[in-house]
Amino acid sequence: MFNTILGAVTGNIWRAVAIVALIFAGVQTVRVHFKDVQIEAEQTAHAKTKITYREAQVKAQELERKRIDSVVKQQETINENRAVKYNERITALDARVAQLLRRREETRGKTNLQSVSSIPDTSSGTYAETGEDGFPTLSLEDRVIATETAIRLEELQTWVKEQVAIDPNKLKKEE
Repeated sequence: MFNTILGAVTGNIWRAVAIVALIFAGVQTVRVHFKDVQIEAEQTAHAKTKITYREAQVKAQELERKRIDSVVKQQETINENRAVKYNERITALDARVAQLLRRREETRGKTNLQSVSSIPDTSSGTYAETGEDGFPTLSLEDRVIATETAIRLEELQTWVKEQVAIDPNKLKKEE
């Protein structure tokens, strides 16, 4: 009887050990499978992140190119507008000077080349007379040079103000 009980218990122990070993092997197989699934999911997520990052880089580069193109376009527009305005003002000045020179020639022709006090002859480089304010009276050529310089400075100041007004960090909407 003792042998029967011992045989039953020892036989059952080996069966129990075998069952536990099978269960353990099954659990390990399931854990390895889930680990493989988890690794695959992480690799897929990583690949998607890399693709998304590349797409974002391409989009950012495109936006940067558009922003730079917009700023350059605004600057070129300002340059063109200022050049046109400057040329208009210089052309108007040239027309006024031509008119004054014609009037001077007409006046000289009428007075038979006599000296005209309102148009001083400053060919010597010295000022013939002074104005009421005590400053020298300028020749026509000196006044033209002064006016051209003033026009250049005014247009340069306007150009600088307009260039500074451009926000290089904003993308101007295409109209």
